[in-house]
Amino acid sequence: TWSNLAANKDGVFEGQPLEGGYVFAPLASSEDRPMLLVAEGASMVYINGEPRAGDPYSYGYLQLPFSMRKGANGFLFACSRGRLKARLEQPRSPVILNMQDITLPDVVEGESGPLLAAVPVINCRTAPVELVLGARFENGTEVRTPVAVDQGLTLKKCSFRFLPTKKEALTLRLYEKSGLKLLDEQSIKVRIRKPYQIHKRTFRSHIDGSIQYYAVNPAQKPSNGNALIETLHGASVEALGQAEAYGSKDWCTLVAPTNRRPYGFDWEDIGRLDAMEVLEVAEETIAHDPRRIHLTGHSMGGHGTWQVGLTHPGEFASIGPSAGWVSFWSYAGGYRPTTTVPIEQMLLRAMSPGDTLNLVGNALMQDVYILHGDKDDNVPVEQARTMRDALAKIGAKFSYHEEPGAGHWWGSPCVDWPPMFEMFKNARLPGSLQPFEFTTMNPAVSGSCRGFTVEQQVEVLKPSGLMLSKVGGRWNIATTNIATLRVPAQTLPTTEAWLIDGIQIRPMISPSLYRQTHGSWIQDPGAKLDHEKSSLRSGPFKMCFANRFAFVVATRGTPEENAWSARKARFDAESFYYRGNGSVDIIPDTLVNKFKGRNLILYGNRDSNGAWARLLKHSPIDVTRDTISIAGKELKGSDLCALWLYPEGDRLVGVVAATGREGMRTVERLPYFTSGIAYPDWTILRSSALRLGATGISGCGFFDNAWRYDPTQSAWTLSNTR
Repeated sequence: TWSNLAANKDGVFEGQPLEGGYVFAPLASSEDRPMLLVAEGASMVYINGEPRAGDPYSYGYLQLPFSMRKGANGFLFACSRGRLKARLEQPRSPVILNMQDITLPDVVEGESGPLLAAVPVINCRTAPVELVLGARFENGTEVRTPVAVDQGLTLKKCSFRFLPTKKEALTLRLYEKSGLKLLDEQSIKVRIRKPYQIHKRTFRSHIDGSIQYYAVNPAQKPSNGNALIETLHGASVEALGQAEAYGSKDWCTLVAPTNRRPYGFDWEDIGRLDAMEVLEVAEETIAHDPRRIHLTGHSMGGHGTWQVGLTHPGEFASIGPSAGWVSFWSYAGGYRPTTTVPIEQMLLRAMSPGDTLNLVGNALMQDVYILHGDKDDNVPVEQARTMRDALAKIGAKFSYHEEPGAGHWWGSPCVDWPPMFEMFKNARLPGSLQPFEFTTMNPAVSGSCRGFTVEQQVEVLKPSGLMLSKVGGRWNIATTNIATLRVPAQTLPTTEAWLIDGIQIRPMISPSLYRQTHGSWIQDPGAKLDHEKSSLRSGPFKMCFANRFAFVVATRGTPEENAWSARKARFDAESFYYRGNGSVDIIPDTLVNKFKGRNLILYGNRDSNGAWARLLKHSPIDVTRDTISIAGKELKGSDLCALWLYPEGDRLVGVVAATGREGMRTVERLPYFTSGIAYPDWTILRSSALRLGATGISGCGFFDNAWRYDPTQSAWTLSNTR
């Protein structure tokens, strides 16, 4: 039901109609002209029918360039949080810098070499632009970095370099690449820190090539024997604020990753990858004892401590969640199917890496300290008690403290808690082979633990267990739901007899892969799994968003198909920038040969995208105009769309496909960057899914370990497969 809506005195639309509703604003213009839209509170917006990213958290820095048409214009805002404030601005230049969202490291005294930073570049022109970013110092020295914005009327966060300086003032200049015509110029204030002060560092992410930052609270007495503690921030907090919540210590360095944004990904999906990337960078650059690595965090970061710590138990000697929630289902209102409907069960399996309780047995490898205020009105203390009871049930080693009368945040002690840090000081990862139990939901998320790697599962995305024990002088590896297992030669002594599931295996002389066939284990030493699923390359769908992924738009379709492909890729790139501080390359289908080894996401179908035949020639799914084909089934209609991923060489190819106009509109609304939402390896749906939910999905499922259609791991809704 549509009704008139008025803004309050501050220009804000608010109230119940905006909680999951829409606001439409028509506007007439006397001329064609480029403009910027800033819409705080919208989850997305259609500008003259074209989808654009939203700013649901009201950061205020998302500036969307668009062409205002002479005559009628329409803005359709999708709202979810009960608030909207929108304004239009005239751009000061055809291409401009957005200094509200710069990613900048601190300069640490005594360090040399170029530093990495990034800034959003807003292209108000209708065509792509090639540019140069110049970081200029007071003495006239300028470090120049070539950059580009891949499409017209969009933005991209572009990286640039600058040299350490003793001066805080730095000027950033934006030039045309051809002729170096100056387009924009903005001042930067660089923070200069001493080596023992809390500071920010940057690195280039392997996920999308973007520049990310993390904060360091350095040990006051650096030593190779020190501990390294990773700490995860809560919602609306940033890495620097998280690091500053702790007092500096002599015996440990604390590092705080960003989760890509203050809200980001709840330390799952891309957020979990960010935490592990920062840990890897920190391990390479900060003096520490590799056996003394620990994990902690507060609120959303407390959830992240459970999620990251239990997903990667072999990396952390101990974990310390504070005010942490268990899962999206227990706290964050996430969708969890409760029926036995096959489609819903497939969706549930796709979400299984986020099921914290399924991983609780991994805590047997760690020391654990649970901290919570017993009057917490944000994350109820029942979340901590749930994990306490689960740990007690399996006999895990843990400490538990509820602070009487304390709410959600009760000052620095709720993160910098002395008994917890005493645990960190004393805990160590084992220095030699020890019995252990390990569970993974997805080997491609966390396949390895203490030298053993689960490469493939029997049933995809169901719990896979590995237990190592020694009985009567023989090592035994007991497995559950494991099809293929890799054991490095140096892990188990070659002179000792050992077994897999009670079956004696000859001693290893080289790294070996073992496959389970009809209840027996067969050694396959030379296997590389190049053309199979593995811990390095597998589903479900969202796993394609890694490995410097790029978006591939169609050029061989109808004008409507090509335009939709470009607009959808722009919408996804803007959305990933907003949610993940990302920087994604957008390329035409004619240039995929220049992006070898990187994951690619194709938009369109076989008829429209010129890269389709090469990259998907063995895919069991095919999409053309009006038809989707899979495993002998043929679905007809212009309202179909599909998401899936498939390997090509050493990379993954993701597919965002549609058969026609209705399918294109439908796939625009599938939120695959949102944490807590997951898709199986493949999903096919009709436009009715936007109204019906899961029952509007025609089919979904998981490929087998050879990337073939697997009827035993697939589900169909017969009424939607006409």
